[in-house]
Amino acid sequence: MCAYSVSVNDVIERITEKLYPFIDAQFDEVLKLNKIEPIHLHLIEKIKALRIEFDSLKNYEKRLVFPAVLEIFNAQKKSSSLKSSVNIAELQQLIQRKENLIHTMVNDVFDEAMKTKKSHPIHSIIYTLKNSFKEEKEKWNVMVNEWNKNNLVSTHTNNVKDNQHQHAY
Repeated sequence: MCAYSVSVNDVIERITEKLYPFIDAQFDEVLKLNKIEPIHLHLIEKIKALRIEFDSLKNYEKRLVFPAVLEIFNAQKKSSSLKSSVNIAELQQLIQRKENLIHTMVNDVFDEAMKTKKSHPIHSIIYTLKNSFKEEKEKWNVMVNEWNKNNLVSTHTNNVKDNQHQHAY
């Protein structure tokens, strides 16, 4: 397995098997506690909207992005000249837009959550999204962006060689 594939598998596993279930449990805890000890309606609506956006990101990644990236990375270890119909850079732009929206929403929730008691689980989910989520996603983005950069340089070099070869005849 190539170095990228090993790293990609590790990062995807950490995100999908550890981080996302942990965040899901935190959302569940906030929403369950809200039934017992209601917090401000406007704040709980923001939490619900944040969960919808988080679930959307999670589903895009689990169903589309992660399988596509793994397929491309694993295929390229077999043949470096393999061309893929999947544009990882475009997928990554979509995901980064969703991540940026989540970060904006978290900051918005954070401002309102300051009015809740410090022991409320809303503070835990905010902390997780601002720290662990952000760190894991940054690792992912750096890895994919580095791969994209290396792949573009390699593709450009191959295209230049192909063009030089064609013009020689």
